[in-house]
Amino acid sequence: MNKYLEAALEGERRPLYQGTLSEQRMAAMDAHARACPAEAATDIAPLAAYLRSAARNAEEIVRAVCFWLHLNVRYDTEAYFGNNVRSMCAQDVLRERKSVCHGFARLMAELCKACGVECRVIDGYAKGVSWRGGGGGGAADVMPYKSNHNWVAVQLRPVAPAASPSPGGGCASEGPGKDRGRWYLVDPTWCAGCTDPATREWIPKWAPQYYMPAPVALAQSHFPGDPDWTLLPPETRPDWRSFLAAARLGFPASWELGVVPVSHRLALLPAPEDGRLRVVFRKRKGVFMLGKVADKPCVRPTLLRCCDRGEEAELVAFDLDKVGTSSGGGGGGGGGSNHNNGAAITLYFFASPQQYDVPYEQVVEYTVWERADGGQQCA
Repeated sequence: MNKYLEAALEGERRPLYQGTLSEQRMAAMDAHARACPAEAATDIAPLAAYLRSAARNAEEIVRAVCFWLHLNVRYDTEAYFGNNVRSMCAQDVLRERKSVCHGFARLMAELCKACGVECRVIDGYAKGVSWRGGGGGGAADVMPYKSNHNWVAVQLRPVAPAASPSPGGGCASEGPGKDRGRWYLVDPTWCAGCTDPATREWIPKWAPQYYMPAPVALAQSHFPGDPDWTLLPPETRPDWRSFLAAARLGFPASWELGVVPVSHRLALLPAPEDGRLRVVFRKRKGVFMLGKVADKPCVRPTLLRCCDRGEEAELVAFDLDKVGTSSGGGGGGGGGSNHNNGAAITLYFFASPQQYDVPYEQVVEYTVWERADGGQQCA
């Protein structure tokens, strides 16, 4: 396994959030962004001046800018799913209040720059709503690299006088410098909300796990075209093949609850010949888990049968029967997916620090294919 995934799963866990703001200051900047008057949000310069006005340092500026985007810009699902995405400058996004990822990133870069904060737009690939694991049929059939997402890197240092915004946003054409301040990663699109894969509707919901996370955490879902922008040491950076093969871990749940895949660490699983599959995780004591299976994103998942469910158990196993058959239901069955036609099912696993009254958060998902030779090997 690539060292970057080992570092994420097995290494010493620092806090997921790598910034320096207290919860009180984050809440203050969020409230400031929420109170932005409409007349200040008509152009980049007055909007940047307002967002900066209550900030004490560079990170508070970044927080106000990112939270304002969450409140005021929605993802253009019509353009994305209609294959009608057009390039938009930051001013266009500010005017129309909707865009895809490159618009979120460009507007954030321009607002940060106008506030005197260095911000670079990163071009890369992300395991987003349309990603289904593996990136191809197997080890010999790896999907060629192609960018599909933009996010940003911000450099925190003493804030210089606000610069005049320039059209188009900054571009990460050069790697992060090491002598002017520490760089942090932010995905303003994923911070702002998510897309429901069944309804294709945008759900505006603040996702703090994509605001200045530990670089090794973001590397589970984001692959920059320039590897320097992983902000990881060269020996722990993912290569394209291992990035695609790795299961997509859900943050912050997998990070904070200590959930580690034991039996399967790759995203694409071949269906076993006997039709039975056991998936095993290691977890912290006091953490509860559940698993679901669905043959289509729009179908309500069926609960998987779980062994060793107890909160004191450090290992938890889920059994899935009848994988690779066109009939199912009952027990831990795989539902009605026609795997004989090469169809796939998706396994979702969730965790929570409490069994009741606290929502379970997704920690990992897998895709299981009918053909044993058509997917990545179990690991």
